[in-house]
Amino acid sequence: MIVTTTRHGRTRRDARYLLAHLSRRDVQRSRVVHVGAPVADERAALDYMQALRDGSRATVSFHHLSLSPGQPLTDEQRDEAVRRVLAAMGAEDHAHVIWEHAQKRRRGRDVDAHYHVVVSHIGPDGKALRDGRSYVRLEAVARALEADFGHEIIPGRRPAAVAAEL
Repeated sequence: MIVTTTRHGRTRRDARYLLAHLSRRDVQRSRVVHVGAPVADERAALDYMQALRDGSRATVSFHHLSLSPGQPLTDEQRDEAVRRVLAAMGAEDHAHVIWEHAQKRRRGRDVDAHYHVVVSHIGPDGKALRDGRSYVRLEAVARALEADFGHEIIPGRRPAAVAAEL
C-alpha cells in the first residue's frame, strides 16, 4: 500500500481545485465514502476546515492523503486503514472526508479502487497536526497494514527508519 500526504488549502482557490479534482468523474468513478465532520457534505467539510485554519495561526487548512492499496480492500479494511493512518498522524478527532476513486486505469495494477482522505490540519482543540516525520510514520503504517491484511509487502526507501518507527 502506498500512502502519501500533501499539505493543501492555503487559499480558498486551493480548496476549490482540490474538491474539483477529488469529485472528477470523467475518467473514473468518484464517490464520498465518509464525512467525519460536524457538517452535511464534503464541500461544507472543506469550508469547516478552512474556518478552523482562519481561527488559528496555521497557513494550511488540510492534508490530502492518498491510499493506494496493492490489492483490493474490503470496506472494513479501508476503514481500518484510514483509522490507523489518522492515528499515526495524531488526527483521530480531526475533521476528515474519504473519497473512493474507482475504474481508473493504473499502470501494472489490477486494483480497481484507491482512496483520498482530506484531514483538517487544525483539530477541534485549535492545535495543528504534528506532521514532522510524516513520511516515515505513514510508511510504517502502510507496511503494518500490508502485513495485517496479508498483502504483498512493498519495499520502501527508508527501511531502517520505518523499522525504528514500528
